[in-house]
Amino acid sequence: MRLSAQAGDLEAFAKYEQHLSKLQERNQKYRQKIQKAREADQKYLRQLNKKERIRQEKLLETKHKRSQRSAQKAKMTRAEQLAALKTKEAKQKGA
Repeated sequence: MRLSAQAGDLEAFAKYEQHLSKLQERNQKYRQKIQKAREADQKYLRQLNKKERIRQEKLLETKHKRSQRSAQKAKMTRAEQLAALKTKEAKQKGA
């Protein structure tokens, strides 16, 4: 059927599209059935909650690291500014 549809037979192409749509519907129903069964299972729910908690912890850790890096960068720039100010003062005292 697929080969004749690829060859350009319009009738075969229409039948093949119908066949594919039936397969998609069947697959969708099957996935919904499996999802309902999983949602009814407490072990699956615990695993899902654990994954979500781990994901949230990783996001929080990433945010914390990002803020630490920005704070460290700000401290470095302040330290550099102080060093420049000290050298400037030293030059003024020497002059």
